[in-house]
Amino acid sequence: MENYIYYSYLTASVAYVTLFVFVVFNKNRHYPFIIAVLCSAIWSTSVTFATKSSHYFYADTLAHETIRNGAWFFLLGALLSKQRYNNYKQLFKGHTSIAITTFVLIILCLESFPESLKLVTTVIDADPRFAGHVVFAVLGLILVEQLYRSTPLKQRWNLKFLCISLGAVFAVDLLVYSKSLLFNHLDFALWQSRGVTNA
Repeated sequence: MENYIYYSYLTASVAYVTLFVFVVFNKNRHYPFIIAVLCSAIWSTSVTFATKSSHYFYADTLAHETIRNGAWFFLLGALLSKQRYNNYKQLFKGHTSIAITTFVLIILCLESFPESLKLVTTVIDADPRFAGHVVFAVLGLILVEQLYRSTPLKQRWNLKFLCISLGAVFAVDLLVYSKSLLFNHLDFALWQSRGVTNA
């Protein structure tokens, strides 16, 4: 099983690093996209490293995944802001953006500080990380759907592959973490296949 997880996430790491090199050296640089790809490369590399390390656990990679999700939300929000208001400034003024950023930071703090995680887990009798990642997946699917619907018909081809790929990533995340939340432990059989899905 460990070999499959290793090669699954190694495939994702290679794919993200290759994409990162491509977008960095592209003439039409889109910085939110570069940030999202870089965060995804760091996340997949951290999981790959965790499979071969005896001191670094899979739970430690969840913080990287939260940062990755936040980066993709930033990209989707930037694209939505550009479409609706023709600039990126509205992204930082909206109540929805502030609420999503606050939620991402709360989950990131819980994943980064084991003492606070243990306290919250004891109080609610469930792992808040799984619930947080279920919410991330739902938010991601909503943002992808909003982006695709708000794009004029003639321009949808430009965003089709981004929407399909991100929709697939968030759909798999929803499946993995909703099942993990239901049984209160990480479903490794589904979790290990996410590297290939991301690639």
